[in-house]
Amino acid sequence: MMTIADMSTRAVERTLICTPVGRDAQLLLEMLKRENIEAESYQNLEELACSFDPAVDALIVLAEEALVPRGVKSLYERLRQQPPWSEVPIILFTTTGHRISELGTRLVELFDGEGNITMLERPLRTQTLLSTVHSTLRARRRQYQMCDLLVKRERDAAMLREANEALEQRVQDRTSELSKANAELQREVEERTRAESVLRQLSQRVVQMQDVERRRIARELHDSVGQYLAAIAMNITALEERVSAELQPRVKEILKQLDTCIKDVRTISHLLHPPLLDEIGLPSALEWYVGEFAKRGRIGVALQMPPELRRMKPDTETAVFRIVQEALTNIYRHSGAQKASISIESDANTLRIRVSDDGRGISPDILARIAAGQSGVGVTGMSERVRLLGGRFHIDSNHSGTTLQVDLPLYDDQAGAT
Repeated sequence: MMTIADMSTRAVERTLICTPVGRDAQLLLEMLKRENIEAESYQNLEELACSFDPAVDALIVLAEEALVPRGVKSLYERLRQQPPWSEVPIILFTTTGHRISELGTRLVELFDGEGNITMLERPLRTQTLLSTVHSTLRARRRQYQMCDLLVKRERDAAMLREANEALEQRVQDRTSELSKANAELQREVEERTRAESVLRQLSQRVVQMQDVERRRIARELHDSVGQYLAAIAMNITALEERVSAELQPRVKEILKQLDTCIKDVRTISHLLHPPLLDEIGLPSALEWYVGEFAKRGRIGVALQMPPELRRMKPDTETAVFRIVQEALTNIYRHSGAQKASISIESDANTLRIRVSDDGRGISPDILARIAAGQSGVGVTGMSERVRLLGGRFHIDSNHSGTTLQVDLPLYDDQAGAT
């Protein structure tokens, strides 16, 4: 069976004629030729049925004498194979008389919708026949128009299917690419997460080792160097009365220098790791350090802390002390400030440290380097301590001064306080 696409290739409209008796076939061919209608004549219905092509055959004209059973069956089977849009019209010449031909009636009943049959009784007027032919051809052309619409729709549907398939393929390809890219990105994220985890552990270990080493050095300075210096001072004091009067001033000068050295060693030891931080806690250690700093640096420092500030975990107290220590050191070295203030506040979950000065401020370039993690060792050390404790670190600066603000979480500090 032909497809709709095959139907669209027709070039002519042909009329098939089967009138085996008399000169009807010749007369019809001549009449249709004058009307510019292409036609072909056949001796029997079997030949006509074999030749029938719904793509080009627009009309079938039969005489009653051609309706032999075998030929009718062949034509019927062929008409059943028409595509859905096609219902070829048939003009049937019946016998002369006032009754409808029984053969024609049986043919209509047999075809039952497989053919559009118009019965004309002979004799016929030429005008009547031509009118019927043109009418049936117009009806057939409307079927061809329907075929063209179906062909167009089928082609559009095919193009749409192809476009959808191409789009689906592109979507699948893109999805595959995105899946691969996502897997690669996920792998890189996992690798970076592992690397960051290792880096955090390493940074935490370095900070811990620094604090342990500071404790050790502070203890060595206090217990060893300090004791040696004290012993030397005692021995020189014991020798003071035995030297001549001429050497007495020299001995006093040596004792004075030793006393200064002992105090400096003690100060250095406490700066490395103040024993008050372990023995009494952060408030006492900060008060001692701020007092010593104000005397040495000649900068007025105001310290504000809540009186109810309780002990925290050793790591947190050490981090707060080192942050304040480094902040005041930077103020002394770089700011040119006359005054500084330290504010420590806390609630149930957060400890807030704020260190401000009235100095010249930090240049935008240096602030940008600090934000990019490219600052000096001191600021980097402060921010690293804050990061390891899960806190936030921020510096704000202008020509009126600089403010450092640190927020540290305290949600489980009290459980670890000593």
